[in-house]
Formats: sequence, C-alpha cells, structure tokens
Amino acid sequence: MMITTKKHSALTAFTVVGAITALAGGGNMWVSLPMAPHLVEAAEPTAYTPNITVVKNLILTEINRLRAQNHLPALKLNNTITLAWSNGIVAKNAQLPHLQHDPLQPTVLNKLGFALTGENLASTPVGVTRLFGNLRKPAITDDQTLAVETVAQYYDDYGVADYGHRKNLLNPYFTDVGIAFALKKDTDGNYIVYNALDFGGNVSASQYNAAAAYFNYAHQNGLSAQYPTVYQPSNPATLTPALIKTAAPKRVATVDYRGGVGLFNGYGPSARFTKRMLPNGTRWLVNAVAKDSVGRTWYEVGGNQWIDAKYVTVNF
Repeated sequence: MMITTKKHSALTAFTVVGAITALAGGGNMWVSLPMAPHLVEAAEPTAYTPNITVVKNLILTEINRLRAQNHLPALKLNNTITLAWSNGIVAKNAQLPHLQHDPLQPTVLNKLGFALTGENLASTPVGVTRLFGNLRKPAITDDQTLAVETVAQYYDDYGVADYGHRKNLLNPYFTDVGIAFALKKDTDGNYIVYNALDFGGNVSASQYNAAAAYFNYAHQNGLSAQYPTVYQPSNPATLTPALIKTAAPKRVATVDYRGGVGLFNGYGPSARFTKRMLPNGTRWLVNAVAKDSVGRTWYEVGGNQWIDAKYVTVNF
C-alpha cells in the first residue's frame, strides 16, 4: 500500500494507490460490492417495481441516521454530482456483467470543487431471497426495505476485506453525496437495483493530517478501535424521508493562463497586488463575483483576495 499526498494552494488532494480496486487521483476511495446472488427461491407472484425517486430520499435519510448514530454531521444531497457523474456510472454498470468504477470519477468531482472523493457501487436483486455467505435474507418487496437493506449491505460489507463501503459512509470529511439508481429486469422477471453513491468533501489546513490518516485507514484491511462504529437499522415500516438538505453547487475558477493570474487585495483600479501569482491549472473556490468601475469582472477566492476573470475559466 502506498499513499501519496499533494497540496494545492486552494484544495487538498489525496491520491491512493494499491487499494483492492482500481484507484487513481483526487483522494478517491472506491469500493464496489460483489454482484449479489440472484434467484435462490421461487420469485414472488407479483414482481415489485421500486420507485427510484422515493428510494433515493429514503436512502439518504437512512445514511444520515447511520452518521448521526456515530456523531457525524448529515450529508447533503448534491444534485450537481448526481447529474455530472452518478447517473452515468450507475446506468453504465446496469449494462455490465460486473460492477466497475471509472477512473475519471475523481477528475469530474475535482472540477466540481471537491478535493476528496469516494464512490460506493452496489447491485441488489429484489423480489427474491438473498444469500450473503451463510446468511439468508428475505426478499425485498417495498421501497423502505430496499433503502434500509442497501445501507445495511454497505455497512456490513460481506466479503470486502477493507470495509471500504462502511468507511466511505462514515468518512468525517465527506459533506456531499450524489445518489443514483438504475433498474434492470432479470430473466426471472424481477428487478436488479443498481446504486451509486458519490461522495465529495474538502479539508482545511488544520484538518489535513487527520484526513490523511482516515484515508489511509480506509484502505487498510479490517476495522480499528480508533474509529469505532455502530449501526441500528431503521424499522422499514416506520422509515419516512426526512427533510432533504440540498447542497448549493460549488463555484470553481480554474486558472487558464500560462503565466498564472495575480492575486489582489480588493478589486478594480484601487486593488493592491499581493506579489503572489496563482499557477496555471490550479482551481479555486469562488466566494463572490464583482464588477469594477471600468466593467471588468473579478472573483473573490479568499478573504478580500481577488483575481481577474480574464485569466480563468469557471464552472458557472
């Protein structure tokens, strides 16, 4: 196992090499559950068709219940992540014989303003009894049970030596998540439900070492008493979607000039050059946008620290 870290001026990125699954760049922690077993008993007389919109809200509610049980803040649903990545990767996996991550995921989420990224993938058959090793679980026949069982499947991580799904769900440094589902009808007439959870977060300089330690732990086999976890799943019969917090899209400016862009205190004709240049290709979170007295656009990327819009590209 080798872990390298690199620090950008505005964003901190973790790169992990040597995990069980392919992994590259952006601090990504990828884990995918083995394809769940298909039919082992006769299918239910009436096939259950999941309501994906309902399940999406329910699974976020259950994930945040899990995080609350472990004294972690709730994740915000980030529809920008969902649209930019999660929908596509889950649709792709529904057409593949095995779950498969795409190495472009960190790059896409980095461009959305997240230095730390992770992804969970799973496929879950519904309407049939499921086996996990010697453990037999009953058929999933409603949306509430599907949401709870998907989170439980990630948390229990049967057959996953590093418990990476659980560690992603309980990563203290993730703040946002994109959620997507896809359905594929099996030969027995029941559905297989594919799920993607794509996580994003950032850390301050003071959090850097602690975050690096957690990402290192996330790729080690087994669990550690240093990061204890608990999970008491909801009773599906009483699970209702909580009020969903939706994350506002992050505005990011990327320096697009060979010589870099100057950083100024203030903006416009009265701006004072700090004698600092932001290098070409670096990404900066934009706090505010302003026009000066001569009509030029400026972006604030720090406390009263501004750059000329002429030398950057933005995602908004």
